[in-house]
Amino acid sequence: MKPRLLVLVCSAGAVAALGSCNAVWGIDSLDYGAGIAAGGEAAGSGAQPGGNGGTAAGGGGTAAGGGAGAHGGHGGSTSTECAPDHECVPDPGSNVLVRRMPAGSACPAQWGTGLALYDGVDTGCKQCSCATPLGGSCGLSVRSYATNLCSNADHQYDFVDGHCLGTASLSQYWEFTPTQDEGGCEASVGAGAPLDPAVPLCQLTGEKVTGCGQNEACVPKAPDPFGAACVLVDGANASCPAGYSAVSSYYEQANDHRSCTCACEPASGAICAGQKSLQFLASGGCSGGTVGTVSVQDTCTLVSAAQVSLSIHAGNWTPGSCAFKPDASGSVAFSVPVTLCCVP
Repeated sequence: MKPRLLVLVCSAGAVAALGSCNAVWGIDSLDYGAGIAAGGEAAGSGAQPGGNGGTAAGGGGTAAGGGAGAHGGHGGSTSTECAPDHECVPDPGSNVLVRRMPAGSACPAQWGTGLALYDGVDTGCKQCSCATPLGGSCGLSVRSYATNLCSNADHQYDFVDGHCLGTASLSQYWEFTPTQDEGGCEASVGAGAPLDPAVPLCQLTGEKVTGCGQNEACVPKAPDPFGAACVLVDGANASCPAGYSAVSSYYEQANDHRSCTCACEPASGAICAGQKSLQFLASGGCSGGTVGTVSVQDTCTLVSAAQVSLSIHAGNWTPGSCAFKPDASGSVAFSVPVTLCCVP
């Protein structure tokens, strides 16, 4: 008689009847618990990450069923990605992550700490300045003569625009030359020029998060026209981390020990525009009717005895300017060299 393979199938719901199965087949002990436990463990391991997959597989009660439960568990895993308002940049490591700040801008959200790098150049006393000249005027220099030859002047007078005088004290013949007073300037208080940063920066204040590839960091984006991500590496001409290129070396600190005094050069460039003439009037105090006008281009001009007063018209004064002449002492001490490295 050929040996036969008997397969005993007992459902999980009939576990209570397995004792009778043992009796029928003459089996002293059937380790059905091990088979169920094996399936249950496999299903349980799948259910832990996958949940539903593990439960479905556990119903099989066999080792094969448990394997299916574990496969179902992989379906329940999740992945992390860099958020839309973030971007992936080369990992800066322990270096400070910064962005270059455009002139006149403020640091954006999560890049809220401003930094300044200096190029090591002393800007001198540029804060010195001179105000607009004051006290200038337009005038005429008048020379009087006793004869019509206009030689050997017996008097000379310097008059400003608008001056009024009587003619009785003057000789009969005159000649005159336009003049102008440039005025003077007041100097500002001397001080060192502000040390404007060569490179203003915004430092990352938000957190670096996961979600990028290996050797990358997920950091907050910055709006245009902010520059690419950069790092500060200690030391001048230092090596940059992978993915970053050196821009230049700078200094983080500038200690100003300058003292400046200011003075102004003489004013120059004033203009006396408009008509330049002598206006003769019939009454004293430059009143009454006008009896004659002499242009400054005329020379050796006869003054009539009927003319009793004279008004000077020398033009309208427009101020020029004054150059400052600073006197500086001391210097600026730059320290803490760093190398700025940026993503190309």
